[in-house]
Amino acid sequence: MKVYKGTTRWCIKINKLMIKFPSLESWYYFLFGLIHNLDEKKWAKFNHLYNNIFCPIFFTAPLGLFSIMPYCNQISDVDFQQLLLDYESLPIEKKQDSFGYYKNKIVAVDYH
Repeated sequence: MKVYKGTTRWCIKINKLMIKFPSLESWYYFLFGLIHNLDEKKWAKFNHLYNNIFCPIFFTAPLGLFSIMPYCNQISDVDFQQLLLDYESLPIEKKQDSFGYYKNKIVAVDYH
C-alpha cells in the first residue's frame, strides 16, 4: 500500500488499484475532491468520444466519497511532450503525473 497526496484528494494504491478520497485538509478541498471524483466518473462515460484517453473508473461511491480506478505507471518524458500537443483542449492538468500507461496505452489518470 502506498499513499499519495494531491491538492483536493488523497490516493491510496492497493495492489493494482488506486482509490481516490477527498482531502480532509479543509471543507473547501473536501468539496472539490467530491466534485473531482464525480467529474472523472462523468468524463469516463464519454471516453469513447475522446480516443479513450481517460483511465477507466471502476466504481464511484455516492456523492463522490471515493472512486476506484486501475493503478497506472507514470509515462515517460518523451510521451509527455507529445501529449502536450495532442490533448490541449481536454480537462486534464498538464503535468506528467496526470498520465499513465493502462493496457499499453497512455491514459489520463487525473482529470476533471
